[in-house]
Amino acid sequence: MSTPLHSQTELMEKRANVIEQARELLNRAKGEDRDLHADEKEQYERMMEDVASLKERADREFQIGKIEAEIASETREAPKTEQRKSDLLYTVSATAVDPFGSTEYRSAFNTFLRTNDRTEIRALEQGVTSEGGALVPTPLSDQIYGIAAQGMSIYGLATKVQTDSGNFDLARVATSGTAYAGSNEETNLSSLGADPAFGTYALSCNNRKASHYVVVSTELLQDSKFGLEDFIAQHGGNAMAEVDEMEYVNGGGTNGPTGFLSDATVAFTTSAAFTYANLMSLKYGVRQGWRRKGTWVMNDASLSQVLVLTDSASHLIFRPSPVAGGDDNLIGSPVRTSFAMANDASGGKPVAFGDWSNYVIVEKPLTISRSDHVLFATDQTAFRLTRRRDGRLAQDGAVKVISRTS
Repeated sequence: MSTPLHSQTELMEKRANVIEQARELLNRAKGEDRDLHADEKEQYERMMEDVASLKERADREFQIGKIEAEIASETREAPKTEQRKSDLLYTVSATAVDPFGSTEYRSAFNTFLRTNDRTEIRALEQGVTSEGGALVPTPLSDQIYGIAAQGMSIYGLATKVQTDSGNFDLARVATSGTAYAGSNEETNLSSLGADPAFGTYALSCNNRKASHYVVVSTELLQDSKFGLEDFIAQHGGNAMAEVDEMEYVNGGGTNGPTGFLSDATVAFTTSAAFTYANLMSLKYGVRQGWRRKGTWVMNDASLSQVLVLTDSASHLIFRPSPVAGGDDNLIGSPVRTSFAMANDASGGKPVAFGDWSNYVIVEKPLTISRSDHVLFATDQTAFRLTRRRDGRLAQDGAVKVISRTS
């Protein structure tokens, strides 16, 4: 049963009230021309913790409600063949038939999970990997990624490309030249301006994999009422979020995803990132086309500073989302939080803004393997979720950051 909408709304209303109380607390100290007292600082910090906690609770309930509704629907309509185009100079095609969403495959997969018997999957001539595992059925894969999305921001904002080969050439404009500016010429004269130079980033999922382990006791496996897939989805999704968000932001090392901070343009360097003027400069320093689709990304500690900032007319520049699952708003654009972003301290890049569809993630289908031997002594079974993926920001100017000095 999905979570009642009124409970989600109540959580978001309570969050908005806490933000208003925090603003009143700061205004009272400001009106008396003083800093917060020790007890007021503790109160303010508790308020900021409540703001983050209430949003997480509402979003979790919103997400689980969506997942429950999808699971309750026994039939999945096969998507029509369609093409999705972007300004990255490539096209992604969706397949019309999904064999891994069929009832037959899901039944065979469940047998494999509970008994380690691959006979049914082999009989379908699909889904068995070279490493002895199995491809995760589409509904379970969607559930895992849905749970993971609650703990990471970049994945939900990025462009995703799934490939069987694991290789993908990401087209990009290496240098814009002057041709985009346009020019007026006399008849019969050559066009002025230099053409843009195009290049590619070679992305590959084949050189590195990320694995997450979920351990289940034999007693639970033998209990037909135990929701094994839900258990794997919850624990696997949470583990996935911890690893992926860090790598999509800061990088995954050799052969891993290139974190966006490596390629994003530094708009400017300052000793105080979170001022109204600096945030305005960052946003309006991004080209208009990307700015219109822009989203802010920062961590929770940074967001707590932004919550109480005001513009020149003393109006709050932050607007909390009135609904669960919705984005908060900062200076007219959505804002997401990421634990992988740096704090507002010397040497860090605490805030980013831009069009995140320019961060491209290439991935192969999610697989799962089972071992009854690794934890034999404790009578437990280990499941290993394995993913191969790569990622990089195609256009460095599409996302910009503020860099902090001391």
